[in-house]
Amino acid sequence: ADGIVKIDGKVYLLDFKTSAAVRENHIIQLAAYKKLIEEMTDYKIEGCLVVRIARGELKEGVERVTPYWIPDECIDDATGVWNMLLKLHKAGKRFRKYIKNINKH
Repeated sequence: ADGIVKIDGKVYLLDFKTSAAVRENHIIQLAAYKKLIEEMTDYKIEGCLVVRIARGELKEGVERVTPYWIPDECIDDATGVWNMLLKLHKAGKRFRKYIKNINKH
């Protein structure tokens, strides 16, 4: 995560992105950061924010920096997706190890 801020006693998580748009993987990444920070610290994250920073020349009326509050429901869904991706990754490692062993014979 790019930042953790405390405002009026509440803790918020910030992630800066230099891209043309906010993407699904940005929200999944933010949810993973939230989960890790809450597991490793005593912080309770109250909200998550993606701050998109536009690169290059801008069209008329387009802002260079745009903040987007990510709704809690999206973070909850993205946390579920992160947990599934982590399970897939771990299972893949076990599969590759098993396959490597059986292919030796």
